[in-house]
Amino acid sequence: MLDRILPPPATDGGRIVARDGQPLWTGGSLPSDAFRSEIGLGLLVGKISGQFSLPAAAIAAGRWPLADEVRQPWDKVAAKTPLLRSASTIERVCLTVKNHEKVPPRLNVIQLEEARRVFAEQVDASLFLDEARPIGRENIVTPLVFEHRLLERARKADRHIVLPEGAEERLLRAASRLTDQKICRLTLLGDPVAIMKQAANLGLSLDGVTLIDPHTSELRERFAVHYAEPCAKKGVTLAEARERVEDVSYFGTMMVLEGSADGIVSGSVNTTVHTISSVSAPQS
Repeated sequence: MLDRILPPPATDGGRIVARDGQPLWTGGSLPSDAFRSEIGLGLLVGKISGQFSLPAAAIAAGRWPLADEVRQPWDKVAAKTPLLRSASTIERVCLTVKNHEKVPPRLNVIQLEEARRVFAEQVDASLFLDEARPIGRENIVTPLVFEHRLLERARKADRHIVLPEGAEERLLRAASRLTDQKICRLTLLGDPVAIMKQAANLGLSLDGVTLIDPHTSELRERFAVHYAEPCAKKGVTLAEARERVEDVSYFGTMMVLEGSADGIVSGSVNTTVHTISSVSAPQS
């Protein structure tokens, strides 16, 4: 469930106290969704202000990566407080942390077993645990929540996207993040040696990313024939088509038209006119 679980330190006990001395949170740890970076930052601000104490441990739940703006200041301000990660949903983490199997002090064993029996007969527990869902008003969507939901939909769709401008820094950073989170399957176009060198310089991993050089790919001839057919009436020869599909934008477009990819994202380096032309030419 959790990557690691540490016992709460005796000096803290996981008790957060407000200005009036009343506890706002009592317990060994504080779970929250990993994409809710404002919660981690809020804990740090409270600690720095001297008005609030930290929980014994903070747990970031879900597959969303923990933001650097939380991790880095946490190491400086709250190095003695464990910041834990779990790929499980926030509901499952809460059930584990809260020790839901523990017998409540005001219920004896017979009462507890009867409550469990009635609950099992009347309630489908999977409705609460299968997927994470917001608690409270669902019509309020923050930018972070919107991005999280959008990427979750993309992950479930499992599409194959081709990025023609493979060596561009922003695309490399995006590709590394998307594949690491398994958002989609990616193909980068360009010189594989140059792409890998640029990724290494940026400290990025491209594990799981496909690299294709349009100049040497075995798909080049097939794409050239496909491109030349509708363009023959414009006087485009097969030789000209071969040269044209060596362009990464045109090669990426042909991948989509041939069914080798589900979509193409371009325009970071190439002009809008060039990007649009590469898409419209083979279909005209």
